[in-house]
Amino acid sequence: MYRVKIRLIAEDIIRGPMPEAQAPEDFIYNQGGEGSGGNVLPNALTLTKEEELPDSFNLDVPFTSQSPFKKWDEAHQELCEEAAALMVHYFFEGKKFSGPAEADEELFKLRDFQIETIGFYESTSAEELAGVIDEYWGYDVDLIYDFSIENVKRALYEGYPVIVPTAGRILDNPYFRDPGPVYHMIVIKGWKGDSFITHDPGTGHGADWVYTYDHVMNSAHDYNAGDTENGPRVIMILKPR
Repeated sequence: MYRVKIRLIAEDIIRGPMPEAQAPEDFIYNQGGEGSGGNVLPNALTLTKEEELPDSFNLDVPFTSQSPFKKWDEAHQELCEEAAALMVHYFFEGKKFSGPAEADEELFKLRDFQIETIGFYESTSAEELAGVIDEYWGYDVDLIYDFSIENVKRALYEGYPVIVPTAGRILDNPYFRDPGPVYHMIVIKGWKGDSFITHDPGTGHGADWVYTYDHVMNSAHDYNAGDTENGPRVIMILKPR
């Protein structure tokens, strides 16, 4: 017990202070007209804003683990995609999780919807999850392949949290149960120094978890029918309509 506490204290020291978190009301989300497809966000690969990005940046995305009650049964081990999507949805709604019961209920509602609509909920690819999110909440979802660090930062700077499918065993969070998930999703919510600030739902310690840019870029892989480590690199950007 004391070793865990010491480890957490040490990680907080290494992680350092977080940049001030920006709320969704701090941004203007352009509302598209009828037939426009909803909120207008330039494809992150073509963002050409001239202003220089700050050294650090952070979005006020609420955190939940995929197992809010720390019950790592088979069902909860498969809820990383739902947790990542739910955190981003709560950000746009300006909501916080009242507690683990609310988070757990919302995760299973989304899981049940997936089962009803696509027949399964385990290991959904970026494209499959994008379709579910569109039907469930009504977001447009950009899938951007072969993305760069700059692409991610530009999206964040516009006020859009970024969901990243990863090969979990390459991601290798020290709190994952050995050997770690084959497939896993995280939310990038900011950056500082040489690292992204993320919410990693695969652990109860995943709030504001810092991964280096190289670590995220090397770990980023879509499901690819189970051959995740050879899957394409892609990010997901939810856009409110």
